[in-house]
Amino acid sequence: MGFIGRCYGETTPSRVSFVSRDMPRVGEYVVMEYDGRRVLEMIESLLRGIPGVTEELNDPETVERIIRVTGGRQYVCGTVRILGDVETLEIPRVPPRPGTEVRSAGS
Repeated sequence: MGFIGRCYGETTPSRVSFVSRDMPRVGEYVVMEYDGRRVLEMIESLLRGIPGVTEELNDPETVERIIRVTGGRQYVCGTVRILGDVETLEIPRVPPRPGTEVRSAGS
């Protein structure tokens, strides 16, 4: 299965945030393995950013310089909705540990 990213921050049994360098797609099915289970999820939302280019910047030249210095390296953050255990479709009663890999379900 193809690596997409890792979950981060506070997780719940029904939703997880993740960060990635690549751009997955909203509606894409993904899986995480934790607590001895393989759990199916669906990507609900995505956002894209460049480190250092924040909403507070109001000078296009500054944004251009930051992009030039960083090479335009971007990050992608998103949320996934946990659908259930792949075998039983039962929703796990505990959330995944932050840092758990998010992988493509179709690979």
